[in-house]
Amino acid sequence: MEKTLSKKSLVNVLGVVYVHTKTSDGGDLYLTRFAEPYEEHFDITNWYEKNWFDKHKIRLKGTSSVYRVPTKEVKGKSLDLVVKNCRVGEDVPLDTHTLEEFCDAEFNSPWEEFSLVTEMRENIYGPKELRVNTQRPMAIYVPPEKMQLWQSGRSREKINRIRVKHPGIDLDILKQYKLIYEWIKGKNLIEVFELINVDSAELVSHLKKINYKGIGDLNKKGYLVADMKPEHIIISEENTERIKKIGGSQDIDAPGKQTELLYQLLNEGKYSVVDYELLSRTPEHEDAVKSSRRYSYLDDQLNRFTPTPLPSHLSY
Repeated sequence: MEKTLSKKSLVNVLGVVYVHTKTSDGGDLYLTRFAEPYEEHFDITNWYEKNWFDKHKIRLKGTSSVYRVPTKEVKGKSLDLVVKNCRVGEDVPLDTHTLEEFCDAEFNSPWEEFSLVTEMRENIYGPKELRVNTQRPMAIYVPPEKMQLWQSGRSREKINRIRVKHPGIDLDILKQYKLIYEWIKGKNLIEVFELINVDSAELVSHLKKINYKGIGDLNKKGYLVADMKPEHIIISEENTERIKKIGGSQDIDAPGKQTELLYQLLNEGKYSVVDYELLSRTPEHEDAVKSSRRYSYLDDQLNRFTPTPLPSHLSY
């Protein structure tokens, strides 16, 4: 069988550089810098082979088509991945209140999503002391098969809007795009509170408060998520164990101490945010990005006749 990663080319899409290869099934695979050291793991025979995928995939709670799946072992190491189908061009199923607040919300294209997540990880915008942790964006896999338009659930109008917004972007309305992230070991807020003995009223109060905290941190960094939920906030495995250990003691005030530790972790930024299909920049951040691009273009024009010296290790 032809090796998946036999021919490589570099492509830059919305500021993210990918190693592009044709897969053995005729599809396309785009590896980010996070995935490149593990390129053999991303050979589709090592994670997407039908029998392996069907046997090992675990659908994540509250989702219809987001799966956790391990790769096969390569050189003694397996990777835990999150694989999700991109819903670009589909209608966004938001509740009435959210629709009123985010009436223009649309699912990101795979390229937009990875670009925004990468940008957020680089921690350029907003207060430097505040960092929003994310999953590592690993790869985009585009299977060779084409769907019928009615099967895709996509709107030509929505796809065309993305093409107008990002001229030259490669986006096939009839193809499926699978986004692959690294799995974060830990539990979401709902699962964490299963370890804390609080009544339903307290639970609802804590979840609302922490969800607003997450929304506030994102806003400070220049981002919005139209459907932010407690399930999108992840506490690491190590810190979850700390919370669990307190709950296992005989201390009558264990729930209070567990909750206090949880809020301490959140205030210290020791949490991660997942699910980025409705991630966008705030208007202020979007204006700053456009302004930066404009100045960059003007600088390029100003210096277009100035020769760039060759690096010392090269010569004419």
